Amino acid sequence: MNKMNLFLVVILLMSTSPLLAQFGVQAGAAFGSAKFTGEDTELGDMDQKFGTRVGFTGGVFYRKQLGESMFAVQPELNWMQKGGKDNIDFLGIDIATDLTVNYLELPVYFLYNGGNSSGFFAGAGPSFNFGMSGKIKVSADGESEEEDLKFGSDEDLKGFHLGINAMAGYQLENGINVNAFLSQTLTNSAPDNSGDGKISMFTFGLRVGYMIGGGIEARSAKVKLKQVL
Repeated sequence: MNKMNLFLVVILLMSTSPLLAQFGVQAGAAFGSAKFTGEDTELGDMDQKFGTRVGFTGGVFYRKQLGESMFAVQPELNWMQKGGKDNIDFLGIDIATDLTVNYLELPVYFLYNGGNSSGFFAGAGPSFNFGMSGKIKVSADGESEEEDLKFGSDEDLKGFHLGINAMAGYQLENGINVNAFLSQTLTNSAPDNSGDGKISMFTFGLRVGYMIGGGIEARSAKVKLKQVL
């Protein structure tokens, strides 16, 4: 490669690096549920199931195409609200429990996208979840009581759990995309002091995102780069 071509490559990379970076932002709704089994815990009774509650999820992601293949890797950093709701009738009194747990989630998706920057994509991968905050609210007979959750091996919930995530979506040529996702805990979130107690969480949701450099501009930049080289 001569000096002129090298100069053109540098100029092209400087002018298109945001497009080639494949960074994105996303936000949407997360529908969480939870299940407690085994011995009683501070969060609920034995074998208690929490139904679906609506929470928020949002964050950033980075997509890297794996060479010239039809696959890509996509790590993300998301704020994810998990938890659930439960209603029981105890001696004619309706008792409502609302569990909200906020996690900093780091999933790594291995995606199939056909090697294209737009169109259908789907994939799965592990997720690493770090507890940030949470609360449990119990309401009965017109009164309510709320308590903050603590994270730790001898607290309400463990501060970390490993999960498995799956996702499918569609990306437009302008970089806007929509996706549906699933997230299931793999490790036990119950603290060590709960005996044989187990806590698992399941979350599904919908997100809308925007990828910088995920559309026509990215493909055009790559074509120009190949022509220069």
